[in-house]
Amino acid sequence: MSILNTIVKAVVSVFKLIGRKPSWTDIVTNIVPQIFGMVDNAIAFGGYSTKEKFDEFLELIDLKTGVDAEALDILKDVTAEAEEEFFDGIVQAARAYGYAKLKVPGYAEGVATQ
Repeated sequence: MSILNTIVKAVVSVFKLIGRKPSWTDIVTNIVPQIFGMVDNAIAFGGYSTKEKFDEFLELIDLKTGVDAEALDILKDVTAEAEEEFFDGIVQAARAYGYAKLKVPGYAEGVATQ
């Protein structure tokens, strides 16, 4: 499942759960806990099992969120700039976790970095 499908699914489930249009905090609290599972699925089942492929996955997230031309308006009650900032943070968290899972030098488990 793509990260965007997961995000949209989370938004819809929040809407159904609370019975109104989800707010920024409703969405954030339901998306953020799913980041690591999305990364695990991208690596295990999505074909993003090398650093280069995983970087393509991260680029897709960036292109489809925030201020980019192809971006979806996911967070309705914030500006595109605020949405870009939020998803840039998601991408950074996903990158660090994904690189560790892929054992990229400097991120691999047991490797000290300075």
